[in-house]
Amino acid sequence: MSSAGGPYNYYIYFFGLICHMGDDKLDKHFAAMVKDDEHDPVAYFYDPISTKATDPYPIDYSDGVKFSMPDFDPERPVFTVADARTTSEFRRFVPSLQDLMGGHPRLNINEFALPVYYPASDDNQKCPLTVADFYKDEGYYLRNGNRVWGPSGPDCVASLTQLTLTTKYETVWLVNVKKNEPPAKIGIPLTPAYPCVIIANLACNHNPGHLTKYGNILIDEDSNVTILRGKCELYSDDSCRANCDWVCDWLADQIRAGNDLECGNTNWP
Repeated sequence: MSSAGGPYNYYIYFFGLICHMGDDKLDKHFAAMVKDDEHDPVAYFYDPISTKATDPYPIDYSDGVKFSMPDFDPERPVFTVADARTTSEFRRFVPSLQDLMGGHPRLNINEFALPVYYPASDDNQKCPLTVADFYKDEGYYLRNGNRVWGPSGPDCVASLTQLTLTTKYETVWLVNVKKNEPPAKIGIPLTPAYPCVIIANLACNHNPGHLTKYGNILIDEDSNVTILRGKCELYSDDSCRANCDWVCDWLADQIRAGNDLECGNTNWP
């Protein structure tokens, strides 16, 4: 049994084509991982033997992903779900899919995206959702030739977002929830000693046009988004603020492999 003590902080990182969905700028309901044949939803944990990320654990396309505390029992699972509260950094550096694409989210969005439901901190407090690092390039977004994001022009773009969960429990599980089937654990549990997980929607290739294709999957309006690039002054080799060093090392490998702001997080609205 997982004992209650703490409180403990756990850090949930989001990377790749994921849109944080809400009804307003401040609060988000869940993270939508786009479903298409060019991306693989996976989770990474810490491997204490290699001191690096584990091999990726696949996340099944299902009815969603939730967090279970303190212990996972497939017969009687206990999930905590709550909105996340965005920080001012998140609202500045995570592009608005509403601004980029126009239109509205599809009503049957779960057919087009896998929802990852945010956990609730103790006393059902909203977990803060912020930025952990940036892409090397700043982004200047044009929709059909018109500037649509950036308060005064180009701005840095988040490459990694972070949700901080505070709880008294010493075990947190990531769980696939499936219709007509018992829920299934994903990977290994988070513990106070190993408190970080990366939830990633990894691109199988890095062809231009990812953002437009992705936006048109989730949104009911076809738009063509062009990205002009500059240099992000906030990015450096040590700008990663993740709370686990292995997360920063993993992120650096992804950037070296060619992942860029075509494949980054967005939010709605």
